[in-house]
Amino acid sequence: MRIAYDYKNTEIVIDKWPKISPYLEIEGPTLEEIMEVVYLLGYKDSDVKIVNTDTVYLEQGIDIYKEEYNNLDFSKEEINIIKKYCEKFLKMSLIKKQIISENVPIRITMQKLYNN
Repeated sequence: MRIAYDYKNTEIVIDKWPKISPYLEIEGPTLEEIMEVVYLLGYKDSDVKIVNTDTVYLEQGIDIYKEEYNNLDFSKEEINIIKKYCEKFLKMSLIKKQIISENVPIRITMQKLYNN
């Protein structure tokens, strides 16, 4: 699941994949624009990692290319929990820091990880 907010030229995203905790991702055209958002959200350089989803899983002890993980799906309960959390807490935080206004819509998209 991906919940995304647009800020200037960047996208602030909470990614949630099955079997791992949600994580924050900031996407943008330049490192400078990404780091501006990192600092606005209260993070430091040492908090930043440049990794792909495979690496996030490996860091949590899951090799998604093993047969036991060849079909990673979200449960309905997992979807509802993350949606409620993101809508309530992240949006409040971004509004408080004046990064977004209250009328900014929330985009929620579903992603499924397939192994070939």
